[in-house]
Order: sequence, then C-alpha cells, then structure tokens
Amino acid sequence: MDNKKKVIVKLNNRTLNKSNDSDETDASSQKWFHEQAASIDSQEEPDIYERRESTYTNVANKKNNQLKLTILTVIVAIIVGISFGFIVLKMFVEMKDPSINATNQQLTETEVSSDQAEEKSGQTTNDEIQQTITINAMSAYVVQAGVFSTAAQADEWKKKLSDAGYQAFSWNTDEGVRLFTNLFTTESEADQLVTAMSEKGLEGYAREWGTEEREASINANVEEWLGEFSSLWNTTITSITDEQALYKEAEAWKAWLESAPKESPDSLHSFNKSAQNLLVALEEKQAVATIHINLFEVWYYYSQL
Repeated sequence: MDNKKKVIVKLNNRTLNKSNDSDETDASSQKWFHEQAASIDSQEEPDIYERRESTYTNVANKKNNQLKLTILTVIVAIIVGISFGFIVLKMFVEMKDPSINATNQQLTETEVSSDQAEEKSGQTTNDEIQQTITINAMSAYVVQAGVFSTAAQADEWKKKLSDAGYQAFSWNTDEGVRLFTNLFTTESEADQLVTAMSEKGLEGYAREWGTEEREASINANVEEWLGEFSSLWNTTITSITDEQALYKEAEAWKAWLESAPKESPDSLHSFNKSAQNLLVALEEKQAVATIHINLFEVWYYYSQL
C-alpha cells in the first residue's frame, strides 16, 4: 500500500492532485501562488475600466460646452443681423419717401423756433425788470421830535406826542429811527409848530428833510407814471395849510392812481397802498394831522423804491 497520500485541491474549478511529496508540494505551491496573483490582477481590471470611462466623460462634457458656445454665437449673430436690417430698411424708406424727411425737418425747425421764442421772451422780461428809472429828489420842512436807537423807544415817545394831540411818523434811517410830525413848505411855518409843542413841554426842532435823486431798476411801463408823483405830492404840500384846497387834491390823486399800469411789480405794493390810504383820507376829509402822516408815508415808500 502506497504511503503517499494524495491531496485533491480545487483552484478555479480545476482539480489538482497533490501528493505529500515535498517537491511536488513546492512546485504546486509556486503554481498556486502564480495563479492567485493572476487572479488578484484580474480583479483590479475594473479600476482600469473606470479610468477610461472618466476620460471619456470629460471629452463628452467638453464637446457639449463647445456646442452651447456655438449655439449662443449663432443667436447673437441673428439678433445683430435683424437689428442692422431694420436700420437699413428704415434708412431706405426715408430716402425713398421725401415726406418723412420734410416732416422731421419741420419738427426740428419748430422746436428750434420754440426755444428761440422762449429765450427771447425771457430776455424781454428781464429787460423790463432791469430797466433803470429815476427816483426824483424830494424835500420839505418838518418838525423832528427825536431820534431813537430802537423802534420800541420811538413808539413810546410817539404815544406821548399822541396824548398831547400830535401825530408822528417813524422814518427809519442809518442813524436810527427819526420821529417827524407835520410837513411845511417854509421853515417859519415849522418854527410855529415847535413853539406850540414847547408850550406843552414837548421838544422838537424845525429842519429841512429831503431824499436824494437816485436810480432804481423797475419795469419801464411804470416810469412815466412814477415821474408824475413828485409834482403831485409837492402840490398837495403847498395846499396843506388851506383845508378847502387840500381836500380838492383828492380828484388829482384819484386820477393819478387810476392811470397806474395794470401790471405793476411787487416792489410797488407798499407804495401803492400808502397812496390809496392818502386818497381815502382826502376823500373822507379826515383830520389834517392824519393827512400829514399819509403824506410822510407815501414819501417814505417812494424813497425806498
């Protein structure tokens, strides 16, 4: 009976007969290791396949990006081509139809004419506003009751004069607020009032008060009308001591006010209002002392124009 025992080994579904002989065992073992190594190498094949598949995917993505870029370029080219076509078509139609060019030219000329008209209108308005006219010099004899640093002080003294039967007008100057009472054409008439005031314990002195001639920028349409003011005012001052002659001046003032330009600048508002107050005082035959104050007022606002 053979002492060597056979050993049956299956490798990859193949039967190998092995004996206990050491040589055979060594040879068989080496062969078995080679086959195992081959088997292990065969199992790593999917890694190689996966790497090839990844390379293929990158190539496909690159082709897709190129395709998208090509499509986008074509779309942009189509849009630009259509826009250019519309421009060329419009130019062709305008060249072929003269009426369109004539209409466009007419619209342009109309816009230019409108702009020129507005500019000319603005220049005319500015010329009227900037028209320089002469404010006449005026003067009269007055009784000055005092000069005060503030309007409050002047008002306090004005009340004392009123309580004594005299009305005063506050005239603002660079030196302060001056209180004037009554207007006269001669200094002697003013002196008589100073004497009467001193008998009542009131101070005052006669003096000539005047405003100088100067230039003012006012609308040209009021120049002639304003030029008549100084002569009308002087005539009224001459009549101040004769009540019958004084009240007849109402007709002259009324006619002058009615001849005023309809569109007067805002700078004449206070002046016009003071002239209206004087007319009312004359028509209603108010006290002569009140008319004195009205004459002071209209004179003051005339000098401020």
